[in-house]
Amino acid sequence: MGKVWDHGVPGIPFWQECLRVSKPGAHMLVFGGTRTHHRLMVAIEDAGWEIRDTLMWVYGSGFPKSLDVSKAIDKSYPRHGLFERFALHFREQRKIKDISQKEIAICFPSKTGGLTGCVWNWENAMNVPTMEQWTILHPLLDLSKEFLPLIERIEAERKIVGKGFRIDRHTSSVPYGSGTPDGEYNLTVPTTDAAKQWNGWGTALKPAWEPIILCRKPLEGTVSENVQKWGTGGINIDGCRVALNGDKPRIANIDESYTNTYGWAKGGIQKSGTMPQSGRFPANLIHDGSDEVLASFPDSKGQCGDVRGTEPSHTGDENTSCYGEYQRIATSKRNDNGSAARFFYSAKADTEERNKYLKGKPFQKVNDGRDTPIDNAFQRGETMRKNIHPTVKPIDLLQYLCRLITPPKGLILDPFAGSGSTGIAAHNEGFDYLLIEIEQEYADIARMRNAQVRLPT
Repeated sequence: MGKVWDHGVPGIPFWQECLRVSKPGAHMLVFGGTRTHHRLMVAIEDAGWEIRDTLMWVYGSGFPKSLDVSKAIDKSYPRHGLFERFALHFREQRKIKDISQKEIAICFPSKTGGLTGCVWNWENAMNVPTMEQWTILHPLLDLSKEFLPLIERIEAERKIVGKGFRIDRHTSSVPYGSGTPDGEYNLTVPTTDAAKQWNGWGTALKPAWEPIILCRKPLEGTVSENVQKWGTGGINIDGCRVALNGDKPRIANIDESYTNTYGWAKGGIQKSGTMPQSGRFPANLIHDGSDEVLASFPDSKGQCGDVRGTEPSHTGDENTSCYGEYQRIATSKRNDNGSAARFFYSAKADTEERNKYLKGKPFQKVNDGRDTPIDNAFQRGETMRKNIHPTVKPIDLLQYLCRLITPPKGLILDPFAGSGSTGIAAHNEGFDYLLIEIEQEYADIARMRNAQVRLPT
């Protein structure tokens, strides 16, 4: 989307600082792009982190940002020279009639009522009016009919064969920026021979997944020694098990005042009760539960046999870590059927969550000792209307990730906080958090969203 901060990946110094302030065994999760995550991984690894895995965040509502090759050819077909005479004539007639560019542009408003740059394009030989626009401009400026054949030819360059309707897929389940505004658009066919040859060709695929790099700061000694000394080194398997039958696992007989929205004890502390109900082992694939994603999974049977928990391993030789007994949890066969999507965690987004923490009751002043431009808005009790950050992540997804890698009473650091979704997720899970954001406009939104979520309900 042309954002300066998105022109490259954070280099080694960023990840060295993250490493410096982290405890041995601390985990880090980093969202990357499908074209550049290899550079991101190398920078993280060169900074001293260990790459442990790469999670796949799969969503169904990405919108392709592909250039239509045939349209590009038609658009680039030599014609600017043909527009120059019209541009000169147009400027002269506008000056003779003493009509400003703005007065003409008012006659051709956008669908939202705003002014467009059509007059500038005409006067700079970038385009010519459509036939519909010509019927207004011709009598207004007394334009010469000698240009009518040119306009008719350009109008017919790409024949309109139908109408399409684009739906804005800007929901919290996708990286924002992969959608486009709602509205009707023309379905066209190529006109020039070169364009016809490349009809149906583009330059990019539809975005449908995002890599999340899982890494860990090197341990001090063994995992057991590190966990006991620093409280870090492992990931929360039971707290992130994939629920059976579409229900989220819950801790039985637990004091609900200490639990988050999923029934897990806040901050990873189990105050009372038993272990969570059995669920499937968490995988390195997460999806959004959309129809597009579910349709891509085949139907598959679940566990068809009992697991005793003492089955021998045949994947390694004696004296290897894969020899002997699995020591798996004993479970009875399920014999369930359905989409294989049920084997993976589904982080479904609330379509309103992008902006819902910027609405409602007036914001209370966050008294953190800082004097920022947002303070006046807090004092006036104002509310923002829109979260303009282009890559907002679903709160459900971030809560799952926070729960996965954060130890009991852990502190979560997000050095690229954006509009503050990580803080909301950490709060909902009962963790402390520290957010850092360099862009003032996003930092203001993050402060407001996190102030709103902390208000008493």
